[in-house]
Amino acid sequence: MATLLYNVYIVFLPTMLQEILFAYTDNEGTSPYATYSFIADKIGFLGAAGVFFVICAILASLILMLQTDMYERQNTYIQIFKRMGRVSVLGAYIKAFRRHVDVYSYFIIAMYIYVVLKGQDVQMAWCTILLLTFEGTYAYNQSEELRGILVQKKYSVWRDYVYLISSQFVYISVFSIPILAIEVATGTTIWKILLMYLSILASVIVFTTIGIMFPSKQENPFSAFIGTVIIILWLVCIIVAYILINKEVALYIMLAASIVLAIRLAVVGMDKLLKIKRCSCNNS
Repeated sequence: MATLLYNVYIVFLPTMLQEILFAYTDNEGTSPYATYSFIADKIGFLGAAGVFFVICAILASLILMLQTDMYERQNTYIQIFKRMGRVSVLGAYIKAFRRHVDVYSYFIIAMYIYVVLKGQDVQMAWCTILLLTFEGTYAYNQSEELRGILVQKKYSVWRDYVYLISSQFVYISVFSIPILAIEVATGTTIWKILLMYLSILASVIVFTTIGIMFPSKQENPFSAFIGTVIIILWLVCIIVAYILINKEVALYIMLAASIVLAIRLAVVGMDKLLKIKRCSCNNS
């Protein structure tokens, strides 16, 4: 979580500061980035104070409603939608991922940044939903108990991988519904909406591969940090290659090849981790 907030801070802070400073120097009023000052300019100090207390009340209500088990280690799971009936394997994977408290933290951050960027008419403001795919670095670790059950039955690494990817894509797609509704209402084309969901899928694949290649223990931030560095280097290499080749088709080919490579590395990594676990169990 701290790594994600740091990345958001580094990326968005310079732009936000420039917008705020230019708004004041050009006498354009308060920038929307200075949220409460902007609201105070529009509806007055009491209105801004009212908005502040409403937000505080909502957050306090969420804290009380989304209580976690006091005996659970580090309170990492949210107790909502407790009703448990018979579910499919895919449904079990979805439940394993969407119950994590960081998912809801990322969603709140993503929506806040999205609203700010959309208010500034940023064309690809929907990219903020990709913050949720960051949890892919811990997806393999979070589904370890489910995998232990599957291994006792007829197990397939490829089938497990499909569950791993599709379950993340499904729950993130559900969380993206508010953004989808706003994009549709503001006239976003079907191709850009399709691009959003293709980006979600690609990002899930890449972050999940990072989590498999650098498996985390107790969800330490090492995997997240390594994943961020690798993705930045990967994007830099693709951008440099695109500049040198200067052909759009080559860019698409490189992106597709990277996704295929990520899938292959993930499957090989999952198979290797399973063999290591079996060897350790036999030795013990």
